[in-house]
Amino acid sequence: WKCEDPDGDSLSYTLYFGTGELELLAGQIADTTYTLHSLEPDTEYSWQVVAEDGKGGLIRGPIWSFKTKRIPKLEWKRVIGNEGRDSFAKIRLLSDGGFVLAGSADAKPVSDSSAKDLSRAGWVVKLDGNGYFAWEKKFDMGWTEFNDIIQTYDKGFLVVGKTHTLTGSASGEESSLQAIKLDRYANESWRFRIVGIQNEAAAVVEIEDGYLILGTKSSYESEGRSIVIIKLDRSGSKVWQKSFGGSSFDRAVGLNLDPKGDIVIVAETTSMDGEAEGNLSLIHI
Repeated sequence: WKCEDPDGDSLSYTLYFGTGELELLAGQIADTTYTLHSLEPDTEYSWQVVAEDGKGGLIRGPIWSFKTKRIPKLEWKRVIGNEGRDSFAKIRLLSDGGFVLAGSADAKPVSDSSAKDLSRAGWVVKLDGNGYFAWEKKFDMGWTEFNDIIQTYDKGFLVVGKTHTLTGSASGEESSLQAIKLDRYANESWRFRIVGIQNEAAAVVEIEDGYLILGTKSSYESEGRSIVIIKLDRSGSKVWQKSFGGSSFDRAVGLNLDPKGDIVIVAETTSMDGEAEGNLSLIHI
């Protein structure tokens, strides 16, 4: 704090401090700083300085206050899965305060599998607001990995990812971009896919009349891969599809909508032409 005496007299200070009523903290000190050695987290403190010149002159400063930061603490933790390589790629907060998670899990117990028949199943898990297990759903379609999931207008879910028709994830295998609609009880309503070489859905958002899926798409005729946006209606039928990228490798990463409803895409590219001219990695439509 700062304080000056108009007559140039030396001043001493009394410091009051507390969380409710102010209490004496230090008195008759000459310094204009004071170090607090212990404070509680997430607590509001107030303080006041009283200055005296030793000749009867006294003035009280204003009451100041500050609040210490809250220290995060672990509310709960859950270990989900079996002995295999279970993993999640996305977690979403639900309207009921719970959570839905999407990822992949070993389709068979590791002890019953060999290197030749290992496969992955798409995996969706719902937890309540306290982290307790509500239900799970696995999609054993070969080698399946889910990358994103959203809660839909009807309290159901739309999960997206990829499925290889052969087990394993070796380069060059036929794979499909997958979108699977579930109701609130995890029953499948419809399925949409695009088959190709290493096709994959990376992200999904819901719009007023359907869904936008961002993915990566290739073809049997071309070695390159392009970014693709697909609009589906609420019944899972394709409304339109648009591709971006260049003549080399492009990979979709994520998308979102800005306040005007325009689409923002984030992607990776090694192309130097097309929309990727200059190796830009952000496209705003």
